[in-house]
Amino acid sequence: TSAHCIGAAVEQIQLGKQDILFAGGAEEEHWSMASMFDAMGALSTKYNDTPEKASRPYDADRDGFVMSCGGGCFVVEELEHARARGAT
Repeated sequence: TSAHCIGAAVEQIQLGKQDILFAGGAEEEHWSMASMFDAMGALSTKYNDTPEKASRPYDADRDGFVMSCGGGCFVVEELEHARARGAT
């Protein structure tokens, strides 16, 4: 849906309906996904006391992966609108 939102924002600008929009989204895994990976032993457990050190995908001492969520937002702006405000 995030990609759809960005595409819809671009379309609104192309149609001349908007000059500037914020578009994006977020993703969060359902708790059942974490439970399945935990049952497989795929999640990091060696660093439970220091979770800030657990995510180390390229480290020889890694012991599994760390699940997370994320999000992002783009500013989608019509070119002449951006130039008028001095964007470079």
